[in-house]
Amino acid sequence: MTKEATAVGRLAYPERIKRPVSRDDCNSIPRPCPFVGCRHNLYLDVNEETGTIKFNFPWLEPHEMEESCALDVAGEGDHTLEVVGEFINVTRERVRQLEEVVEAKLILEEETHQLKEDVEELNRDREAGWYQDHSAA
Repeated sequence: MTKEATAVGRLAYPERIKRPVSRDDCNSIPRPCPFVGCRHNLYLDVNEETGTIKFNFPWLEPHEMEESCALDVAGEGDHTLEVVGEFINVTRERVRQLEEVVEAKLILEEETHQLKEDVEELNRDREAGWYQDHSAA
């Protein structure tokens, strides 16, 4: 669906119910959460690149779910890979694989942040005259 088609759809079918904007807004909403379009809702996943929708629990209706919000589950504390897999309807091994991907992304993000800080420090030192470029010699 194009951005234009989405914009036309929003005009044609405006939201009649105010969606929560913050986590505090969510706390007052009864569970299971009715906002299946929320990125934290466990009922379905939307692939941001392709726009495809995956129903994690196709045999359930949203109101039949025991746990519906990933933020609620995370707030409960640590869970085993098996339990996390049950929440998102995947195997323990798939949860382990996803965990590895996320850890690698976090490490890369941290390294990128550190590299940016190092470059900024080098530029400050260069501007202050602490560093002389000898590569032209």
